[in-house]
Amino acid sequence: MYPDATDLFGPELAERGFTLRQQRALLGTLRDEVQATCGRLAVGSATMGWRSSAQRAYSDRVNTLIAHLQTVLRQLDNALMAVNAALARIAAGP
Repeated sequence: MYPDATDLFGPELAERGFTLRQQRALLGTLRDEVQATCGRLAVGSATMGWRSSAQRAYSDRVNTLIAHLQTVLRQLDNALMAVNAALARIAAGP
């Protein structure tokens, strides 16, 4: 009989690995959605010819929002890297 992951690493590490894999999936989904939104905003902002001061102000706000979303994307990437590193440590064993 072969031991399963719970026998090798203990129930705490197995549960931690399960939780980290869930977090990775959720973070990946959120990152994809933020990236898609950022892309849609960038396309909409680039294709519109702004003429009035109100339109230019709107374009500036959209560009500010895009910059904020790019910051969020970097933070999500960092979170994903941290989760992947934690999973690698668990896979390496105690």
